[in-house]
Amino acid sequence: MNVCYGDGVTQRGELGYVPRVWGKVPLRNRNFTGRERELELLKQSLVGQQTAVVPQALRGMGGVGKTQLAVEYAHRNKHRYDLVWWIPADQPSLIASTIAALSPELGLGDVNAQGVRETAAAVINALRRGEPYGNWLLIFDNAGEPRDLDEFIPADSGHVLITSRNPDWKTRVETVEVDVFDRAESIEFLNRRVRRQLGDAEASRLAERLGDLPLALEQAGALQAEAAMEIGEYLELLAQKPTEAMGLLAPPDYPQSMADAWLLSTQGLERALPEALELLKVCAFFGPEPIPVDIFRRGSVHDDSLLSRTLSDPVRRSMAIRMIGKFALATIEDRQIHVHRLVQSFLKDTIDPAEYDSYKHHVHQLLAGAAPTDPDQESRWPQFAELVPHVRPSELAACATPKVRQFAVNLVRYLISYGDTASARAFVDDFISAWEDKPLDGDPSLLIARNRLASILRVEEGYEAAYRLRAEALQQARNEFGPVHPVTLALQVALGTDLRGLGDFAGALAHDTEARRRHEEVFGTEHPRTWNIVHNQALDLVVNSRYPEAREQHRQIFELQSGATSGVSKIEVLTSWGGLARALRLCGDLDEARFLSEDAYDFGKEALGSEHLRTLQVGIDLSIALRRAGEHDEALSLIRQVHASHAARFPRDPQILSSANALANALRMVGEFDEAAQIMYLALTGYPLMYREGHPYALASAGNAAILHRLRGDVAEARRINETSLAGLREQLGFAHDYTLTVAVNLASDLSALGLLDEACELGQRCHTAYLTLFGPDDPATLVAGLNLARDLQATGRGDGGFDISLELLAGRRGADHPEIVDVRAGHRLNPDFDAPPI
Repeated sequence: MNVCYGDGVTQRGELGYVPRVWGKVPLRNRNFTGRERELELLKQSLVGQQTAVVPQALRGMGGVGKTQLAVEYAHRNKHRYDLVWWIPADQPSLIASTIAALSPELGLGDVNAQGVRETAAAVINALRRGEPYGNWLLIFDNAGEPRDLDEFIPADSGHVLITSRNPDWKTRVETVEVDVFDRAESIEFLNRRVRRQLGDAEASRLAERLGDLPLALEQAGALQAEAAMEIGEYLELLAQKPTEAMGLLAPPDYPQSMADAWLLSTQGLERALPEALELLKVCAFFGPEPIPVDIFRRGSVHDDSLLSRTLSDPVRRSMAIRMIGKFALATIEDRQIHVHRLVQSFLKDTIDPAEYDSYKHHVHQLLAGAAPTDPDQESRWPQFAELVPHVRPSELAACATPKVRQFAVNLVRYLISYGDTASARAFVDDFISAWEDKPLDGDPSLLIARNRLASILRVEEGYEAAYRLRAEALQQARNEFGPVHPVTLALQVALGTDLRGLGDFAGALAHDTEARRRHEEVFGTEHPRTWNIVHNQALDLVVNSRYPEAREQHRQIFELQSGATSGVSKIEVLTSWGGLARALRLCGDLDEARFLSEDAYDFGKEALGSEHLRTLQVGIDLSIALRRAGEHDEALSLIRQVHASHAARFPRDPQILSSANALANALRMVGEFDEAAQIMYLALTGYPLMYREGHPYALASAGNAAILHRLRGDVAEARRINETSLAGLREQLGFAHDYTLTVAVNLASDLSALGLLDEACELGQRCHTAYLTLFGPDDPATLVAGLNLARDLQATGRGDGGFDISLELLAGRRGADHPEIVDVRAGHRLNPDFDAPPI
């Protein structure tokens, strides 16, 4: 990321002031010439604005210098702004990522920790509000359709500048038309570029031959400067080029005179260093975004071609890149090669179409060779990010080389981990479509791609769609590769998560137990991949109400992962850390759970950012631990913040329902019943969409809503909801399950409130007996059920049911001043509630 920060020595508005944020703006062109009218029009239009943003567009054909004009405006007027940000806009799917990268500079958090589109929206909102900078400039370079930028242009403050070839911008924004140079500007430019005085007559002849097109003049000037070619000789060479041939070669969207200039430049480059032209031709098949020089260092081409020999020789490689820049066929800056899209188009037209596939394959090999191999490691994400813009333009999906396909599925994995699921979906759809038409025997890439797609479907279409696709892929993997192939095992691990998402908790546990056995056979017990499946098995134990066993497995995995020196990401460490804290809470160890959750939350904020999805999950668990510990105000404050971030960053993530549930529970504990009921209603409407109708989480969460109905006086409705939920949970999980018993205990409270004491006692006794068997006599859930039962027994005159003993034991677990103990002593019943653990 090319970001500079001002030193604050001068004040904004004074010459010499450096913006506090200066991001990705290209270097100033020392040969910039003329354009004073256009620059003045821009300044008047932009600087003259007071509040509302009226975007300005520079519109013109390719090669007229729109981008250079925008660069010059930014440099001349940077003293007027606190923030200037350059956004390549030619690939609409990547605009959000570039805007999201501004997030840390606005104090909104690390972009690696957030969903891309959600982060971009937060950036736009901050700019609109002028927080923290009210004087800013966004430059969208090479925009296509106006609709592509609709969601990315802030309203109410700041300045927006757009460059585009699309004439439709004239109907949408204030537009400055950029034409070719006038003749005086052409002559001035050529004299600057050639660095020697040309006669006006010969400079004018050259400019006329090139149509005064700035990009063509740049190439012609470079050729003369580097090759010391006289104007007359250059014009004679142009005249000797057959018009008919150039008519066939020249693309229809730029003048033939420019193609003439580029042809001579490429011929000069070939004479100077043939391998430089070969490298430039390969660049024509990358995307128009900057090509990192390191791609040619890290990547390789596996043949006996001139390109392969050039890349394998560091000296020849460096000379070739330098020579391309000298002939102005590309700009080399910040270790990046910028090849204009029109130069790319021209170069392709000089190549026999029969050779296209060979050049594209070279690009595919370079991308695959330059890519990191571990897309889950956050430190590698910037390297993946610089490769993304070149995948589609090079038609990488069509490549049938296993190593290239492995890079493709790793790229999708990176995008998912990074939070850009929209781009991940678009790419994986391309890959699957192409690979289904060209399957490779013995190559698992297609199955890996389907596995990636299934993970995306969890968010986009729900767990049922993910399960169907993944189960089919798993069966195919078993048939083709056997039960212990890495791709088979990866699919098996992911399918366990789908089963939990479908509510088949027992099936998930059986499935993951078998997957663990397979992993231990293949990788052993000390391998990170085995640790991941053991972690998943611990999640299964949680949703099957086997909390002590889950606690021990989470403890084991947390200790192993946190002590590992390699092979484990920070995300995995944080996930196991949070899992252990959650299991401790579920076992009733509230103090230890709280302290561990606080440590995990601090680690997540530092390592991944406060709004990373995994950090938010730990924040949910911390808020629950605080609430269980009786710190109701602190719990509510935290979960409000976490839920707001979750809703803003990841509105389609299933765990947003968990944060909504936790927020409603926290609101109930401070007496905010109406707001709690509103939040709970929204959560209940989300469960069928993200999970399925009648999912255990939905039924247990409905029990939380029933508590609110009873507390607000509608006991009959509370009873109806709890009876419905209890029936569904008993059918799916059985009676002796924590979620089922939680609803049943609250149903007993409904019956008691309705005066049906015998029924309340009968149900309460069954709940207490089941809890004794499930968790033992000293578990808080058992004690709560016992206290409520004792109340009902006292009301019927059947004795105290061990009330004092249960209260003393619960006070020992909670503390004598805990709000629950205070409530019980005041004569109130306790209302156990449900908090959904992550799937």
